[in-house]
Amino acid sequence: KILEENLRKDLERLIKEKYYLEKKEVQEKEQEERLREEINKRERDIKLLKEEEKILKEKCQKLREEIIVEETILKQLKKRKDEVEKEYLEKFDKKPSLKIDLPEGKLKLREKEILREMEEIGPINFLAKEKLLEEERKYKELSNELEDIYGSISSLRKIIKDTRREAERRFLDTYEKLRDISNKNWKLFFPHGEFDLILTNLEDPLNSEVSIKITSDKKNYKSLLMLSGGEKSISALSLLLAGIEMAPVNFCFWDEIDSALDNHNAEILGRKIKDLSKKIQFILISHNPTLMSFSEVLYGITINEKGSSQIIVYNLEKEVSLK
Repeated sequence: KILEENLRKDLERLIKEKYYLEKKEVQEKEQEERLREEINKRERDIKLLKEEEKILKEKCQKLREEIIVEETILKQLKKRKDEVEKEYLEKFDKKPSLKIDLPEGKLKLREKEILREMEEIGPINFLAKEKLLEEERKYKELSNELEDIYGSISSLRKIIKDTRREAERRFLDTYEKLRDISNKNWKLFFPHGEFDLILTNLEDPLNSEVSIKITSDKKNYKSLLMLSGGEKSISALSLLLAGIEMAPVNFCFWDEIDSALDNHNAEILGRKIKDLSKKIQFILISHNPTLMSFSEVLYGITINEKGSSQIIVYNLEKEVSLK
């Protein structure tokens, strides 16, 4: 009865923990979804800004063409205006000289010459001045609009440049921290080794590939294919542990991450997880007794005498304190 009561209490506690973990999982998923939405929103904003910049460039080109046309018309009007003024000055801006003593025949001949000169000048466009003023007004409006577009393009480019600069700064800060912590984790397993993350393109870090350079106590690897199964696992664990140290989570659920490790390295991993468990809850599935020895509570499934599955809960801390 005491065993059944303990099992019932443990089962209730497990149910509560399961409910708590499920609730935490839902919260983490919601937070992850919010972060994804924020990232997608930022990407959409950058895309819209680029599209708007493209539209403004096209509009700017169109305005340039319109301005060229207006400038051509304006030049033609001014040229025609200058020509008319010149012809007027040449032919009419003279002091009148009336000779009353001219014979009637010569006066008629002079009249005909004047009429011929007026015909040569051609018809007078009384709306030319208004047309000129209208074209000058359009030219001024187009020039102001073009300046506004140039200002908008400059502003958009600055926003894109500042956004990219901030993204590069945050990426490089995170990269350096991940690089340092990963190397420290690697040295836990190989004290005289090195684990380094290398950017292949420092000029464009956001689009750069990342290479991994690894050395152990006596080896200098040129390819990941040269690593043993345990060394590959330790490489992944160095990065994984660095990631959760930089951005702690509520709990980690890991399945057989120690399967390729020997007892010595499993012990190092157990000490590291034990240290991180002060802030993060770890749930591990393992068959390694060395790693299990660092746990607080062990859960197992066995078959009782009746042939049915039975949950076994073993609190190591309480057992040690009792002894």
